[in-house]
Amino acid sequence: MQWKGPFRVVAGIGDTDYRVELRDKSKVFHVNLLKKYYRREVTEAEGVTHESTASVLEVVCVSVIEPELDDGVSDPRDGQFGTGEVCTPHAQAQETVENVHIDPRLTSDQATEIKLLLSEFKDVLTDVPGATTLEVHDIKLTCNDPIRSRPYPLPHALRGTVRDEVRKMLELGVIEESHSPYASPVVLVKKKDGSVRFCVDFRKLNQITIFDSEPIT
Repeated sequence: MQWKGPFRVVAGIGDTDYRVELRDKSKVFHVNLLKKYYRREVTEAEGVTHESTASVLEVVCVSVIEPELDDGVSDPRDGQFGTGEVCTPHAQAQETVENVHIDPRLTSDQATEIKLLLSEFKDVLTDVPGATTLEVHDIKLTCNDPIRSRPYPLPHALRGTVRDEVRKMLELGVIEESHSPYASPVVLVKKKDGSVRFCVDFRKLNQITIFDSEPIT
């Protein structure tokens, strides 16, 4: 998922939806898929005058999950839009309960009580994503024909990276073994720091997925 824009909001629809002008057409987006666009300040020495914040409040960036193309390739016009990296969760804990700062004004007994409480729930007090058994998300499709996509060619030097990522996600419970007839290819995206982000190309599956426009609650 990436951000594209800026685009102009042309109308509000109800309390949570907005119609946004995209190139030569318009489309309705839920507010959760929009964020305000802040124009970069340019000095007068560069030949551009300043604009007030109020003048760009109606301009937003749109969260794009899938390019609206049928040929399965990236849109060649994407270079004309600014993109921002979407943050992803850590696969390994960056902080633990040991990093919690306890107010020194507390008494010794109070501090000990808090430490015991933190230790008791240390499995959930972490920045590593977990899983719940209380609710299951159903992906509703427009047809029952399984989507089977061939794997993309993978450089031999990166096959070990894929194996390690799959092993980590299995250990974390983020993924589980499946014998589903559906198959989507793995994509490795190089990040700015030189590391690799493990992604899956679900564009074909998204094309037959019924969009849930309900707000997050």
